[in-house]
Order: sequence, then structure tokens, then C-alpha cells
Amino acid sequence: MNFRNLMVVTAVSAIGFGVGFIILPAQLGSLFGMSSTPTSDLAFRLYATALIGIGVLTWLIRKADDYDNQKPILTGLLVTDFGGFLVMLYAQLAGVMNALGWTVTILLLLLSAAYAYLLFSLK
Repeated sequence: MNFRNLMVVTAVSAIGFGVGFIILPAQLGSLFGMSSTPTSDLAFRLYATALIGIGVLTWLIRKADDYDNQKPILTGLLVTDFGGFLVMLYAQLAGVMNALGWTVTILLLLLSAAYAYLLFSLK
């Protein structure tokens, strides 16, 4: 996978989840086995704005062809998604979400691996 394709995948998935959680936080939360409260809906929507921001950023940077421009983006995304993977793994093991939560956990792990691969192989 090259940088451009990875940024497109990141943008589409981040914006897709982000828009979904802004518009339908309770419904999407329930798909993952989480109950809806005004507080959880606020947290979902706040997280969704960050996802949309990441999606826009990765869409706009997708054409960067210089490693010096790609490296900070890949580093930031690796930290963000690997941290998200650890949080989701803990949540899954603690029984916070149903089995569907594993899809997001695995997606974050795969994206983290792709960022790390490009980060360390593009030198």
C-alpha cells in the first residue's frame, strides 16, 4: 500500500464513522452494545468531530509525495490509531462492547500497522 491509498482509506473510514456518530450517536452506539445517555451521545459527537478532522486532514494531504511531509502525518496517525487500538482492546476484554467492537479494534490495529510500515520503509 502506498501513502496516497492509505490516506484515502483513512479519510473515508474516519469521515464515515464521524458523520455516522454525529447524526446517529445512540443508534450506532447500540449496534456496538453500548447504552445511550445524553453524556454518551455528547462524547460520541465530540469524538466524531475529531474523526472528521482527521478525515479532512488525510484527504488534503494524500498527494504529498515527499517523505519529509509524510513522516509527521504518519507519526501522528500511528500514535492516534495505536492508542485507539489499545483503548478498544481494553474495552473489548472488559466486556464494554459486543462482538461488533472487534471490527473497530482490528481496523485500528491494521491502520496502525500500515502507518508503521510506511513510516519505517519510506526512508
